[in-house]
Amino acid sequence: MTEPAARTNPTAPEPRARVLLVDDDPGNLLVLEALLDDLGLDLVRAGSGEEALARVADRPFALILLDVRMPGMDGFETARRMRARERNGHTPIIFVTAHAADEFPIVEAYKLGAVDYLVKPLVPDILRAKVTGLVELFEAKERAWRQAELLRLLVAGTKDYAIFMLDPGGHVATWNSGAERIKQYRAD
Repeated sequence: MTEPAARTNPTAPEPRARVLLVDDDPGNLLVLEALLDDLGLDLVRAGSGEEALARVADRPFALILLDVRMPGMDGFETARRMRARERNGHTPIIFVTAHAADEFPIVEAYKLGAVDYLVKPLVPDILRAKVTGLVELFEAKERAWRQAELLRLLVAGTKDYAIFMLDPGGHVATWNSGAERIKQYRAD
């Protein structure tokens, strides 16, 4: 899995998690923003599937709240196209629908990578709990990536000591430049 291009400095302060809100009705976007406003998130609006695809093309998101019924490209087609892109292949999607729960095509939604779906009218506590939980998972993954990157930089920058990294079987998987210099180990 490749990491988003935005990850360049593991020591930089953690940015606020971005959540993409996709709905063709500006009133629904306003409601979502009002319900999530105090969670400390960077809420980004998109008024169509096409606009959502443009938004996810240039930056990573912790979560996407995606309306199902939209003119032109509906939520399912938008999700299908997002999943076709490597950067968005694992971004959690929660579908938001006005369908009755028994009318919503749940299987299709999950096949497209949805982690959940919500039926309008939204229950504020449920929406906030789901968004908070998924954002916390995203942030934990980002922290783990930063820690791994810091360790990688530390090992790569250490030239006075030989450091060998072993695979689970105890075999040398890789080594740092200090090991190359001190022990004369080369990749070939």
